[in-house]
Amino acid sequence: MGTSQLLKLPEFRDADKAHQLMSFLSDSKENLPVPDEGPMKILIGPENVSEALQDTSVVVASYDIGNDMRGLIGVVGPTRMDYGTVAARLSGFAEGLTRLFGKQELPPKEDAKE
Repeated sequence: MGTSQLLKLPEFRDADKAHQLMSFLSDSKENLPVPDEGPMKILIGPENVSEALQDTSVVVASYDIGNDMRGLIGVVGPTRMDYGTVAARLSGFAEGLTRLFGKQELPPKEDAKE
């Protein structure tokens, strides 16, 4: 679900709340929470530090890039989201990214001839 779909949810019918959320999501200086223990972090409503996220839930997963670096991917959605489904899909996506970044060489082209 993209940001335009997020704005259709009842939680964001209030223009001020919607504006706060869109400003947060578009501001590159704002940071989503980083999982400090384990590969995933779930924050529901008031557990979010940012005022803009108080009416949302945030699910963030980390993935390994290599060379002691990691990346983060996340989902921001309504507090009534299906956490099990979101967490499972995000975890699978993060694992796929870890495998992708772990490859040291490009796969051979199928149509390459010797």
